[in-house]
Amino acid sequence: MIGFVHRRVGIATTAALIVGLMAVTPASAYVAPMEPGSQCQTSSTGYRAVGYGRIDSGAWVWDGQLTWDLCVNRTGSGTHYGVVRLSAPSAQGLKDFWGVVRIYLQACVSGYPTVSQGIWQAPALVRGTLSNGRYWWNWQVTPTTSSYMTGSFRVQVAAYGAVQAPGWYESFFAASTGAPLMGYNTSGCMAP
Repeated sequence: MIGFVHRRVGIATTAALIVGLMAVTPASAYVAPMEPGSQCQTSSTGYRAVGYGRIDSGAWVWDGQLTWDLCVNRTGSGTHYGVVRLSAPSAQGLKDFWGVVRIYLQACVSGYPTVSQGIWQAPALVRGTLSNGRYWWNWQVTPTTSSYMTGSFRVQVAAYGAVQAPGWYESFFAASTGAPLMGYNTSGCMAP
């Protein structure tokens, strides 16, 4: 369980400010757990199998309908952490996520060393929250890291799995055969 407290405008309860890897808090699906001065970037991803609902197709086609929000937060004490959120269009009943997402906060120096990492595991289907025509999943975070000797960081997600309707509909990676493989999305460097 990742346990840290952060500020959100208009919410004062500690329970609402603790982000659990598998917690289902509908408000957190679309209200960012942001610190003042945090920075975010959006990255599209997503492949669709030819033949709706098929997971055995070798023809996965890029369509970019899944979206990652990739954010770097800086706390008042000067530490940093990464925050990510997955969303998907509401078309065709697309609303359940299954998979594993590894979240890396990396320093923007030579080699991009990982300074903090978290994981979002969804061993069973996790329902997104419908808002503004998209399904949104809870924000997921890395632990805070001690002050690192750099002014900027980037966030990377390595995701295995898919968003489903009746069958697998959106994969993170175009697999040659069988189930989807790991897909990577990386933000640019940000200096909150």
